[in-house]
Order: sequence, then structure tokens, then C-alpha cells
Amino acid sequence: MSLQPAPRRWLEDNLAFTNEGEQRVYQLLKHRQESVLPVEETIAIFPLPNGRIAQRTWEPDFLVTYKGRAGTLEIDGPHHNARRALDVTREHLMRDSGIAYVDRVPVETLESRVELERVIDRFLRRLAEAR
Repeated sequence: MSLQPAPRRWLEDNLAFTNEGEQRVYQLLKHRQESVLPVEETIAIFPLPNGRIAQRTWEPDFLVTYKGRAGTLEIDGPHHNARRALDVTREHLMRDSGIAYVDRVPVETLESRVELERVIDRFLRRLAEAR
């Protein structure tokens, strides 16, 4: 029997996150949901949803719905440069399956609330405009 420690999880609103960056993004999305957007134009936020597309299981960092459209928001760490081809393939599969917009948050953006707010606002604007 192995006694390995469980992976660390960050919790908020009974939702689990794999790192502090995901939790920061969630907090800003939640702020937009609760304090910025009118109730009749709100967003739904699904952190770390598991799904299956084209015979593969995926777990985007966030699935967000807004104005009748679904988009994914991924937090890119330093490892994403080496995996860019896989990321592009996954983005194409997501779009092919009906995800209207896919965007990425550079990990460096997480250090600045102002920059992160810009990324979140751009994501929501582009999601609302996506066809």
C-alpha cells in the first residue's frame, strides 16, 4: 500500500482547482458574473470540466457560456510552447464540436490583476461576437 500524499487542490465555492492561477481566473470570472454583467446577460463558469471529443478525453481549464455560446479558456504554462501542435489540434477539435471560441491565458498574465482583467474582458467580448 502506497501512502503518497493527495495532490494539492485549491477550493472555492465547492469547486476544486489544480493551481492558484486557475483560482485567480475563476475569481475574476465570478466577479464579472456577480458584479459587472446584468443578471439577464450572465455567464456560466465550469472549471476543469471533463469531456470527450473525437475519441479523446479532454479537461479544459474553463468552459464558459455567454450569450448562447460556449468558449474555453486555457491557462498556458511554460510547458505549452513545447506542446503547441497538440494544443492547436485540440482547439480545432473543440471548434469542430461546437465550442465557439478558444482562448489562452499566458501564465505571466496571472501576476497582474490588470492584465488578467484585460484577458478576461477580451475573452468575454470575443465569445459574445463569435459565430
